[in-house]
Amino acid sequence: MKRPTDQQLRERLMQPSPKRQGQPVDAVTPPDQEMAVWVTLDMLKPYEHNPRQVQNPKYEEIKASIRAAGLKHKPPVTQRPGEKHYTICDGGNTRLQILRELYEETGESRFHAFYALYRPWQSEVKMLTGHLSENDNRGQLLWIERAKGVVDARAMYEEESGDTLSQRELIKRLAEDGYQVAQSHISKMLYTVEYLLPTLPNTLYSGLGRPQVEKLISYREACRLLWERCTEEVTPEGFAEAWHQTMAWFDDEGQTEMNWSIVVDRLCGMLADHTGVHFNVCELTLDNIVTYRKRRWDLEEHQAFEALDVELQQMRDPNAQPPSLYPPLPEPATGGAPVVKVPASDPGREPQSQPQTDPQAEQLPSPRTLSRDAPTDDERAESAELLRLREQAAALEREKQQLSESPSPSVSVFSEPASEADPVPMAAPAEEAGDWPEGAARTEAERAARLEGLTQSRWEETPGKRGYRHHLASELGV
Repeated sequence: MKRPTDQQLRERLMQPSPKRQGQPVDAVTPPDQEMAVWVTLDMLKPYEHNPRQVQNPKYEEIKASIRAAGLKHKPPVTQRPGEKHYTICDGGNTRLQILRELYEETGESRFHAFYALYRPWQSEVKMLTGHLSENDNRGQLLWIERAKGVVDARAMYEEESGDTLSQRELIKRLAEDGYQVAQSHISKMLYTVEYLLPTLPNTLYSGLGRPQVEKLISYREACRLLWERCTEEVTPEGFAEAWHQTMAWFDDEGQTEMNWSIVVDRLCGMLADHTGVHFNVCELTLDNIVTYRKRRWDLEEHQAFEALDVELQQMRDPNAQPPSLYPPLPEPATGGAPVVKVPASDPGREPQSQPQTDPQAEQLPSPRTLSRDAPTDDERAESAELLRLREQAAALEREKQQLSESPSPSVSVFSEPASEADPVPMAAPAEEAGDWPEGAARTEAERAARLEGLTQSRWEETPGKRGYRHHLASELGV
């Protein structure tokens, strides 16, 4: 083969290269299976819909561990279609933030570049449920963070399907994506985000737990039922604003428990101010509703609104039920003023004049007597017994009056029956009678013996027993 000349070689080198047939590629297609990838901090970004809104309580412990031993647990990453950066999936945002802080503080390359576990992209809702499951399994999510994550997941499901999901369907979809949650928790989570979060954001994100949230929900529902009962006094649309204005005062940072005595007092005051119902009636009705709903009792069957209904009826029509007195006043006697009886033994009071009645009117039978049937044997026996008791009471009153009016004779305490030969003994002096009662000792020896028997003996306590008694008193705080 003849060797080409220099001119021919020059012409061949100057010829253009073959034309490209395909489209230019700006980025490599993401892998379709799990694998380890070498990444740097510039290639990573945190998950923007991370349910955790509060810093991890173990943040400083995790940072100290990574500083000392390096990154042992590699964060899982994924890549959305069309994006250049990798996104943290299934937890790991805290570790990414710690790595950036350590690299800024130390400048060591081990905090800047490392191997990460790549997982193929699935969907936005699967990434959200992955973060929920990973953080919730560690028990590090607040109630409001879980509730907010569930609400966001429902919005994503409804956006994908185009239909509204029921709670049962939402639980099923979450379980398919790896996040288990009870139906009773689902309803309370949705209620928390819709009605409690706008009023108490600081308290909820401070760590208000599920028991406190459930109690708050029960009181809000009880207030709503009482409010809706007062249809003529308030409008149903005004309850949300009244609730918000009252409970917004309790929104404090760092609060994990509510002061329920003050909360209930303010709620009853709010209901009393808007409805006009008495404060005590609001408090009683509110307590009935909360208690009966907790026991799963029917409110109407157990008359939870009885006091409220009576109060509302009195407010709407004051003449419908005139106020009653307790104890009730005595009814006046027929034909005149009521007769006031004065005891006969009460000195210093003159007996009041009894109303004079017509003798003929007393002999006439009363209408009640005419309308009654003939008395039975039991009624006759009862009337006879009452008559006998009244006679005995009257006899005792007469005897008492006679004893109080007649002077009592002076009786000698130590007098003996007088004989014909001996003179009648004089009564003993009052001092002697009081000092020497009947049957007492007459001599000084007998008197001393009697006093010795009536006097308590002196209490003698050993030093050891006294010390033991003082020890018990100091231990028991007596």
